[in-house]
Amino acid sequence: MFGFIKKIFNENSSKQEDKIDDGIINKEEIAIKFFDKMLNENEYLCCEKRDKIFDRFSHKTNSEDETQLTKEEKQELGLNVRMKITKEYVELFDKNKIKEINPKNEFQLFCVSVISRVNTEISVLKLKNAGIEEIEVNTELGDCDWCKELNNKILATEEVLKLVQNPKCTCRYSLITRPIIKLDEDN
Repeated sequence: MFGFIKKIFNENSSKQEDKIDDGIINKEEIAIKFFDKMLNENEYLCCEKRDKIFDRFSHKTNSEDETQLTKEEKQELGLNVRMKITKEYVELFDKNKIKEINPKNEFQLFCVSVISRVNTEISVLKLKNAGIEEIEVNTELGDCDWCKELNNKILATEEVLKLVQNPKCTCRYSLITRPIIKLDEDN
């Protein structure tokens, strides 16, 4: 039993790469995959600004060097005039849709969604590597039809991995998974 637990929570789990199924899974590669997929699906962020959005996502942008919008510029864009926001930040968004949202909240939700999906895929890959064949999917926090349909179902690990990689979920976070551990009679 302890060997099994050790497989899941190995001491190298904070490294950028983990050995999974005789191959190396690069966490950064997974992050970029989900970042690009979710950026293409996002209706507010400009895909043409991908590199700048990625720099902000990966904290490579120093907002102290950016120019704050004036009260008039915020009014013209339809933004809350009390919000502290820079010109460079606003440029990441579709100008026609920015009035509908709080850009800071929208970007934060985007980042949380990407990170959630990355972490879920890595967790499922680790469970698969540890020999877990089935996983219970918990989507009770979700409110879309896809989540409601999947809630509390037990699925094969491979199937859960496909769901994580190609979600039909319209919620802003990812699946919560619980491994189904089948112990050998010897344990």
